[in-house]
Amino acid sequence: MSPREILSIGELNMLKLYCERAGLQDGMNVIDLGCGWGSVTLFLAEKYPNMKITSISNSNSQREYINGICAKKGFKNVTVFTGIYIYIYIFIYLFPCAVLSCSTCLCLPTRMTSLLREQ
Repeated sequence: MSPREILSIGELNMLKLYCERAGLQDGMNVIDLGCGWGSVTLFLAEKYPNMKITSISNSNSQREYINGICAKKGFKNVTVFTGIYIYIYIFIYLFPCAVLSCSTCLCLPTRMTSLLREQ
């Protein structure tokens, strides 16, 4: 097995573990906060076709990449926003959802991190 294959298997197993620990189920509303290049978003879109996934990034090129993959694979359950993390306030208070943030909270302002803990 090549190092690339080992890494791919490790990433897939970690994504499955995130879902298990977060108690995610098909049909839920989920925010992928700080989605980066979309590994969590795209995994969720494929695994849970009835899940509504809102991904938030601060990069236009990352948003375009994720939207391109979604179009190519026919995923209709993903919306990607680009901008500041103020969007999270709107989504948390207006829509019941789960918030996933894999390694992003280190970059968030203190007030935002406190808000996520309260929810």
